[in-house]
Amino acid sequence: MKGLILAGGKGTRLRPLTINTPKPIVPVANSPFLLYQVDLMRSGGINEIILSLSYQPRKIEDLLKDGSDYGVWIRYAVEGTPLGTGGAFKNAEEHIDATAVVFNGDVLTDIDLAAVIAHHREKRAVATIVLTPVENPSAYGLVETSPDGWIQRFIEKPGPDEITCNTINAGIYVLEPSVLKYMPKGEPYSFERGLFPTL
Repeated sequence: MKGLILAGGKGTRLRPLTINTPKPIVPVANSPFLLYQVDLMRSGGINEIILSLSYQPRKIEDLLKDGSDYGVWIRYAVEGTPLGTGGAFKNAEEHIDATAVVFNGDVLTDIDLAAVIAHHREKRAVATIVLTPVENPSAYGLVETSPDGWIQRFIEKPGPDEITCNTINAGIYVLEPSVLKYMPKGEPYSFERGLFPTL
């Protein structure tokens, strides 16, 4: 089991905090944000984590180094230019030889990661997307599921008459390495618009 954190964003909505500090290491409650994600992965049984970086990668590498100070082993996959969620995953392909738990870089949660992984294995899925309910569904892209939890369709920012559910992508995925074959190498690619609709 591998972990991959998509930590390459510039954090433009957090400026001026992110002018000199990459968004993933902006302090939250006196700790770099990224360490909450590393800790959650470690507590979920993931000891090998890949950080996908793009914006000011050296600052993140200097802070986390090889991960040993945090009880994990960290490797880095640096993008020359931002490649999107799927493109970043494909960019880290050489490190992905097992099931991978993927976090968007801005996810802060206390989810039971072991339960998510167990569900993925029980369903024998190639991809599992964690969903979360929202109060204002029209502001988000929705994910409609069947009663037994299989994804039926994605609805991009629906109008009032198109709302059929209130669940959205929470930015946490469990992916099998076999999904890599659907992704182009070295170019921008999105899980949300490319991979997941294909599957």
